[in-house]
Amino acid sequence: MTKLLYNGVLVLFVLTPSVHSTPFAQERQQTDSLPTLYTVHIDEVEPEMVNRFEELSERQSRLRNTILKEHHLPLRTSYEISTAYGMYMTFRPRSSFTEFDQQSTTPPDVRKILQEKVNVMDDSFHATLRTHHNEIWQLDKEMAYFPTQSASKKLVPGFIHIRSELVKPGKDGVYDTLTKKFHEALIKQQHPIGCLVFFGQYGDGSYKFVWQAEGKEQYQQAGGTEAIFLAAFGKQEADRLMNAWRDCLIKVTDLDATPRPDLNSLEPAQGWFGVPLQTH
Repeated sequence: MTKLLYNGVLVLFVLTPSVHSTPFAQERQQTDSLPTLYTVHIDEVEPEMVNRFEELSERQSRLRNTILKEHHLPLRTSYEISTAYGMYMTFRPRSSFTEFDQQSTTPPDVRKILQEKVNVMDDSFHATLRTHHNEIWQLDKEMAYFPTQSASKKLVPGFIHIRSELVKPGKDGVYDTLTKKFHEALIKQQHPIGCLVFFGQYGDGSYKFVWQAEGKEQYQQAGGTEAIFLAAFGKQEADRLMNAWRDCLIKVTDLDATPRPDLNSLEPAQGWFGVPLQTH
């Protein structure tokens, strides 16, 4: 797996696909077509301001889309998730690092309308926040995994679980080998939940597994890393791999989250993390 190290961050994005059954090769082709980079904006909202924050988010995104459509301009794709304690994460795909330095391609007259009707809400947003910051995640297409079939017909998953793992200095090489073995285990056992892999070019220095399922029960039934190794390689090898995995770690944190396409007016043509949403 090729990486560009920055703060030693690797992000594993694991999801249950929302499309009908498709061969692995076709799913891999979908992965190959995905954007490579994502900016991740993280808002932590004051508890008493959550409703206000969500109202502003929905209104702003709906208004922005309306203005762009009226001027026959492409919509700005983003994907948002939220936690029960007021954290909101917005993922915005980017074509390359050079995009960060490029001037906007939106015509000046439309930029003026957006500034007057959409961006003017920014101060109201900031008044709802405890803190916010940005990260940059890079998709590792070689590590992406999609199951060969899925019974799910949902357009967007209903439950997300994020595990963050902080790795000891000097252990990144060993950890990288273990994540490759993890990917092999997913394929070997034809695991029902897929995996998109991201590497954090800028972030908190942790490795992140972000699981997406129809619900919490499905996530729990699918099992975590240890259960996946056990099903693929048997107890002796699973124990060896897990002991090595744990030896790499300083700290592990877990949180549950919910996809929120309602907050950014995500449309079916935009898909969920680039996977087209099929409505038939």
